Amino acid sequence: MIGTVGGNRYGDTANCNATSPSFSNNEFVPIIRIDWALPNGPRMEVETFSAGSPGTITVTHVDPGGRIFLRSSLAGAGPIPTGFGALELSPPIIRAPLVHADAAGEYSFSGIMPLGLFGRTIYFHALAESMGVLTFTNPGEATLQ
Repeated sequence: MIGTVGGNRYGDTANCNATSPSFSNNEFVPIIRIDWALPNGPRMEVETFSAGSPGTITVTHVDPGGRIFLRSSLAGAGPIPTGFGALELSPPIIRAPLVHADAAGEYSFSGIMPLGLFGRTIYFHALAESMGVLTFTNPGEATLQ
């Protein structure tokens, strides 16, 4: 790469955008900037639900074998303060049984929603084990069609 400093990009030892060297020799010193990020903890995806038909909620980015506590509510999206942060559900809260993530750190909850819930919105939130810590997923909701 030809730069603005004598044909080579000498760079700067502390600044990736420098246009002059910060040292006195003429060695080529590549400066590499790497940006990366881990997933922001466990994630929940709620597919579109239809009353009387099967639907699926998937939780990802969980430790393999990690615990997942799924909760739901027909009453609203909370919040309720807890020791883990805000539970984005309003009472009464429906508890699904405790499950464990598979080897890929995922779990899918599947079920059939009763016909009597047509037109109602169900709110979901899960607490899942990620990097050894119990952390809330993003909240989700589905209006039954």
